[in-house]
Amino acid sequence: MKKLIIMIFGLLISQTSPAQILNPSVGKKVFKQPTINYLKKIDNRLWTTLINATLRQSYLKINNFDPAGTDASGNFQFYKRNDVKLRIGRTGAETIFELEPLRYEPLTVYFKNINTNKAEVTAKDGKIHFFVSFEKEDVEISINCVRNLACGGIGNPQFHVDDLRMNIELEPYTVDGKIKYRNASAKIYASAGHDGINFLLTPLEPLTRALNGPLLELFSGKITEYLNTPETIDKISDQLMTGIIANRSLLGITSENVYFTQFYVDNSGNIMYNFR
Repeated sequence: MKKLIIMIFGLLISQTSPAQILNPSVGKKVFKQPTINYLKKIDNRLWTTLINATLRQSYLKINNFDPAGTDASGNFQFYKRNDVKLRIGRTGAETIFELEPLRYEPLTVYFKNINTNKAEVTAKDGKIHFFVSFEKEDVEISINCVRNLACGGIGNPQFHVDDLRMNIELEPYTVDGKIKYRNASAKIYASAGHDGINFLLTPLEPLTRALNGPLLELFSGKITEYLNTPETIDKISDQLMTGIIANRSLLGITSENVYFTQFYVDNSGNIMYNFR
C-alpha cells in the first residue's frame, strides 16, 4: 500500500512544473505557434501582360457634346449627359459616367466622341500607370462662345486634335475586402489642333490662348477630379471585382466569396496580395 501511494505521488510530481510547485497559483504556460499569413505575389511582367491583353479588348469613350443643343438658357447648351462609357474586357459590363464640359470664360469646351485607340499598363513606385491614346478620325473638341461681345468673331469652332493621349496613375489598396484605388491623377497631352490653329505654339489671339496649355490643364484637372470621386471609384472597383470573381482560380481563390485583406504594388512593380 505504501509503495502504491509513493508511485501515485511520483506520477503527480512528474506532471507538475517547478513553477506550480513553488507557486501553485501560477498556471502552466502554453506556447502557441503564431499564425502567419504569407503574402502572395504576381510578378510584374506576368500581371502587366495579362492586363494589357484585357485592355486590348476594352474601350473608353469620352463624349459630352449634343449637337441638338437642348439647353439654350445656360452655359452648357450642348451638354450631353451620361455619355462617357467604359468597358473592361471583351464581355465586361459597360459603365456609364457623367463628365461636365469645361468652362473657360466666355467659352464652353465640349469633348466630342473621343475613343481609345490603344491602352497599356505599367507599374512604378507603388502605383499603376495607364497610358491611353485616342483615335484621330474625328473632331474631338467643340467650342461654344456664350454671352460675350467677342463671340461674334469667334463663332463655334470645332477642332481635330493630333496625338491626343492621357496618362493615369493610381495607387491600389483594399477596403472591406474590395480592391479600390486612391491618389489618382490624370495628365492630358496633345500636339496640335487643326483648322488653322496650332494651340501649342505662341498664343496670337484670345481663342488660341484659350486652346493653349490651360485647356489641357483644365481637362487634366477635370479627369483627375472625376477619377477621385467616391462614385467613380466604386464603379471601377465593382467592375474590377466582378472580373476577379469570374477568374478567381488564377489567384488561387477557391471560395465563391472573394475578400482581400491586402492588395498593393511593391517597389518592383509586383502585385502583393492576400485574402481570406
